[in-house]
Amino acid sequence: MPGSFFDLLYVVRPFQLIEVMYFFITVVAVVMVFIGFYLVRRAGYSARRKQLRALYSDMISQLAICETQPELEET
Repeated sequence: MPGSFFDLLYVVRPFQLIEVMYFFITVVAVVMVFIGFYLVRRAGYSARRKQLRALYSDMISQLAICETQPELEET
């Protein structure tokens, strides 16, 4: 059937599929690297926040225990 729709279809060659595959693999790898980088940084921040929270809670508890100014100066 000359002039049919199927004559107008673009013929996809195998090397083009391989190039598209490499492109999407690269995109997925870059996204995964950014996600990993974000998670590592976030874990570091949460550990640091946990240390600061413990430090400040100790300081606040010591201040709350002290009832007079001389006791506060001793700590």
